[in-house]
Amino acid sequence: MHVEFHVGKRLAASSSIAFEKRVMHQVEYRVAQLLEVECIQKRQSQMDLFQSYSYSWSHSLANLDRRRHTIARAFFLVPAARSENRPVPCELCHAEAEPSQGVHRLLAGETLFRCRLQKLLFSIVLAIAGVSGCSHHDKDRLDHSRPATVVRSDLQAVETDLVKESMSQRHMGLPWLITVFATDSATGQSAAMAAFREVARLNKVLSDYDSEAELFQLSDKTNLPHYVPSHVFVSEDLFQVLRLSIDFHSKTRAAFDPTVGPLTTLWRQSRRSGRMPVPEKLSAALESVGVDAIVLDAHQKSVLLTKPKMRLDFGGIGVGYAIDRAMDVLRHHGIRSAMIEASGDIAVSLPPPGQNAWRIAIAPLNPKEPSQEAILLVNAAITTSGDAFQAAEIDGIRYSHIVDPRTGLGTRGPTAVTVIAKDCTTADALATALTVLGHTEAVEVLPDFEDVSARFVWMDGGNVNHFESLHWPQSVPFNQP
Repeated sequence: MHVEFHVGKRLAASSSIAFEKRVMHQVEYRVAQLLEVECIQKRQSQMDLFQSYSYSWSHSLANLDRRRHTIARAFFLVPAARSENRPVPCELCHAEAEPSQGVHRLLAGETLFRCRLQKLLFSIVLAIAGVSGCSHHDKDRLDHSRPATVVRSDLQAVETDLVKESMSQRHMGLPWLITVFATDSATGQSAAMAAFREVARLNKVLSDYDSEAELFQLSDKTNLPHYVPSHVFVSEDLFQVLRLSIDFHSKTRAAFDPTVGPLTTLWRQSRRSGRMPVPEKLSAALESVGVDAIVLDAHQKSVLLTKPKMRLDFGGIGVGYAIDRAMDVLRHHGIRSAMIEASGDIAVSLPPPGQNAWRIAIAPLNPKEPSQEAILLVNAAITTSGDAFQAAEIDGIRYSHIVDPRTGLGTRGPTAVTVIAKDCTTADALATALTVLGHTEAVEVLPDFEDVSARFVWMDGGNVNHFESLHWPQSVPFNQP
C-alpha cells in the first residue's frame, strides 16, 4: 500500500502552534482512513512521498521551484538495511517495526507526520542555502524514462501474433482514430466499429450543438418564456458527466465549469469580430453561469436547473468521457491492446506486441513545427489543451478559445497544457482547467488528483517556458526506435 499525504496547500507563515494545527487538521482525514502506514522501503517510493511534501510546501512557503527534486534525492536515496530476524527502523522517523508487520500503527497520527514535517523544514533551509548534495550517480539511480502507467502488477504480455487494424471516422466535430491489435482482422474491425457506434451514441447525449441531443434539450428548457425550474429525468451517461463535472469544478477552484455555455457563445462572437465583449452582455452571461444552479438527484437520476437561460457545455470533458466508454467497448470485445485518439485526446491500454509502451508524440507550442519528443504510456490517457489552432488577437493580446468561467474571457496565450491521467475523462477536464489556472495555481490543485501529472509550455517575452509537475515522466526522442 503506497500512501501519499498532500497537505499544506496554503500554509502561511504563522506561529509554530497555529502552523502545526493547520497542518494536522489537513492530515487528519487521511489518518482516520488509514490506521496503518507502510514503512517505505523502496527508493522510488521514498522519492515520490518526499517530493509530494516538498512539492506542495515549497511553493507555499518559499517558492523553491524545482530544487525540491535535489533535496529529495539528498535525503532518501539510501535504503534501510532490512533483516528478517530483527526489527527494522523506519527510514523516516527511525521508530522500529517488526519485519513481519512492516508498518507503523498511528494511534494519534502524529509521530510519523511530525518527523516528516521536521525533515521538510530542514530541506527548505537547505534549498534556500543552495545546498544540493546530489551527484550524477544519484540521478542515474532513478528511472524516470519508464512508461507512465496506472500501477498494475497482474498485467500479462500481449500476444505477439496479433493483427493491427486502424479505423478513422469523424465524431463530435473531430477526426477520430482507433487502432487495435486483435487475433484477426474481422475481430479488430468489429471491435472498432462497435466503439465508434458508442461514440456516436454518446454524441446524441452530450452534444450542446445537436438540437436532438439530450444535453441540448435539457439546457433549452431554461430558455422558455417564464421558465419554471423542475426536475428532469436524464440518462445514466448525462447524469454521470454532470456529477463528474461538478466534482472537477470543486477541485479546480471553479476553473472547470459545465455551465460555461453562455460565456463560450459570447466569447466566440468576440473572436470573430475582434472586439471584446460588451460589458452589459458579459454581465448578463455571467448571471447564467454557476454549478450552484445544478441540482442532482442521484436516487431518481434527475436534474434541476434553477437559473433561466442556462447552457450546459461539455466541451472540456465530453470527448474524454466518450473515449473512456469506447475503450470499455474494446475491452468487452476482447481487445487488450488499443489506442483511441480524438484530436488532442488520447487513451491507450496495453502496448503493441513486442513493445513496452505506446509512444505518444508531444505537440510543440508552434503547430507548424514537427514533434521532437514523445511520452511512453501504458494503460493511461494524455490530453493537450491550448490555443495552437483556435486563437484570436484582440487589442494586441492573443486570446485562446478556452474561456475562464470566472471572468468570461479567453485565457491568454500562446500556451499549451498536457495532462497525463489514468483515464481520459480526468485528463480532458484537467487540461481545460489547468489552462485556465496556469502553472502557478495548478501546483496547488494537482495534489488533489491521484495518478495525474502535467506539463505547461507558454510564451513570455519571446521565450518559450516549460514547467513540469511532480511525476511527469521523462520524454524520449519522437523518432527514436
